[in-house]
Amino acid sequence: MALNDIRQTIEVSEDENFSDEPTMAYFRDKLAKILSLNVMKITVITIYFLNLSIGIWGALTINYGVNLAKLYPEESLITKGVKIFYNSFSRYSFPYQVVINKTLDYSDVNVQESVDKLLNKFERLPYIADSRFTVSWLKFYKEFQNHPVAKYSLHGYNMSVKEDFLDGLRDVFLKFKAAQQFSNHIVFNQNGTDISSSRFFIFVNDTLSSAAEVEILSNLWKIADEFDFPVLIHGALAPVYEQGIIIKRIIRDLFWITSVLIMLLFLLFIPNFVIALLVAISVASTIVETLGYMSLWGVNVDMLSVMSLILCVGFCVNYPAHIAYAYVCSVSETPSEKMKDSLYRIAYPICQGSLSTILGILFVYRDMYACITFVKIVFIIALETAFHALIFIPVVLSFIFSIFSKYNVKLQTQVENRNFL
Repeated sequence: MALNDIRQTIEVSEDENFSDEPTMAYFRDKLAKILSLNVMKITVITIYFLNLSIGIWGALTINYGVNLAKLYPEESLITKGVKIFYNSFSRYSFPYQVVINKTLDYSDVNVQESVDKLLNKFERLPYIADSRFTVSWLKFYKEFQNHPVAKYSLHGYNMSVKEDFLDGLRDVFLKFKAAQQFSNHIVFNQNGTDISSSRFFIFVNDTLSSAAEVEILSNLWKIADEFDFPVLIHGALAPVYEQGIIIKRIIRDLFWITSVLIMLLFLLFIPNFVIALLVAISVASTIVETLGYMSLWGVNVDMLSVMSLILCVGFCVNYPAHIAYAYVCSVSETPSEKMKDSLYRIAYPICQGSLSTILGILFVYRDMYACITFVKIVFIIALETAFHALIFIPVVLSFIFSIFSKYNVKLQTQVENRNFL
């Protein structure tokens, strides 16, 4: 009996020491007590909606695409050159190639009008130069046909006939030295009986930022899709700015698909729709708020930032799922006790994980765009995730379970009264 008493005494002392662990006990006794107050619950929900509103506002003003002025270190010669370019030499900087990659009968007046209409629509865009700067072999060829020299050089050619139109183009017009620049703008088929592909050049009037470049490319694509024949748009920096257009779809998919998948996966492990929905809302809110604060912090949405976001999605899912799981699985009866128990078990690891993540990324900080972007995104997600996991989700769960608890008590009372009667 004495040995059993000693064992029981040791177990009790160990349990007391474990339960009195100061940091874990702080979250259970202090933080949970503060969050249980009705005033604090209203304050937390108000802060959540305020935080979400700022995130939505910032996300609506976010810039897409790579900012070349920030891609390299500040003292880099490339950075200095990009800034000089945008500040002083962005007017008529580079052309866009308009490629018609289809065999057309350019001797047909309707085809000529369609090509002219296409180029005119491009020229009316805000950032595109007017027709004086457009390079069109068709335009110059038509002007050449009305030139006095053409009366002799094109004598006997009927420009409304395709064969004569092509022979005059290839054997007469392109033989002049001033027109030889267009020889690489036209691709004939093997027999020389058709033009299988041709290109035209339109110049950019003035661009002040990478966001303007994305807008230009997007508008050019929209106009190109309006025509029956295939029109390809290509520029020197088009592959870089194309990211800004593609990334919008990636961000939309990342937002919706992640939230839905998390909710479905959480339902598989914890068949509680309310908890799954709350975790999905937390994840979606974290992504929106991260995008918003990224914008306010001067981070563009490009391939580098999107890869960082995708890597950090698991981070913003992990902690809310753990705290919700701990709350639901708690053996405590009242919502207040459930909050204390879940915070006691999970809050300290969440704080450790968030702080270690924030401190760890500081060691990789360098004056390089990739490092700066990664550090900013991880820092924002770590803070937002900690807020949702430690404060928002426990408060909302406590509020929801309090409503259910009152409803169950009221229902039980009614049943007892009926049985009594």
